Amino acid sequence: MKVYGSAVSPYVATVLVCLEEAGAAYELIPVDMAARENKAPHHLARNVRTPKRNHLSRSSNHHLSNLFVHPL
Repeated sequence: MKVYGSAVSPYVATVLVCLEEAGAAYELIPVDMAARENKAPHHLARNVRTPKRNHLSRSSNHHLSNLFVHPL
C-alpha cells in the first residue's frame, strides 16, 4: 500500500499508526505541502473521490459525528 503525505501530518500519522498496529506493509510517499504539491493535478488524480472545495458544509457533515461519538 502507498501512503501519500507527510508523517508530521496528524491525518497521515493516524493512518501510519493503524497500518503499523495491523502489521500491514506500506510505503510512505512524501508530498511537499509547502510547494502545494497536494493541489497538483497529478496528486489529485490519485483520489477520484476527492470532493470539490465547499462541496460539503459543516452542517451536512454534522450527522457524521454521530457515527463516532458513543455516549457513556
